[in-house]
Amino acid sequence: MHRRHFLAAKGRYCCEWTCTHCGRRSRERGEVRAADHIRINQFTDNLHDEVNLSGELAQEKARRRLFRLQEAVNDMHWLAGLRVSGLCRKCGRRQFWSPLLRHLLSSALALACFAGLMWLAGPPAAASQWFACLAASAAIALLTEGTALLLIRRRLERLPDPEAAPRIRELFPSG
Repeated sequence: MHRRHFLAAKGRYCCEWTCTHCGRRSRERGEVRAADHIRINQFTDNLHDEVNLSGELAQEKARRRLFRLQEAVNDMHWLAGLRVSGLCRKCGRRQFWSPLLRHLLSSALALACFAGLMWLAGPPAAASQWFACLAASAAIALLTEGTALLLIRRRLERLPDPEAAPRIRELFPSG
């Protein structure tokens, strides 16, 4: 069986929160994506049906991802996978839970780790040493991302105003 072209589908959602600085209610759209491969082999006699089935499977995968994301964000304040900017349109400040801030922090620490390794040990001579330096930097980035997610989750659970935490609801397709 060959796996060729794939069909992509997306589920759209609306993320709502109240700015922790100015108190304005903000709303932003995001989306989750999923894909399914079209299965083609020597016995495939109706490619049109195979493409339709693959598209339906991709839509179902996107819908499941959206429901899992909605449950994680709304119920448990777990923001992994949330793709919104978290930027208030009134005051222009980013929220403390913004994915951009989290990614910038993990990238900065990974670069600092790499620079520290280069400063302490010097440039690696062998390819395996380069791989070890890059693996250490990637591990630092992942640990920072995970730690930031845990700290944000705890801070969201302790907020005096529960409206400041992001909430997700599904946007239904209009056509």
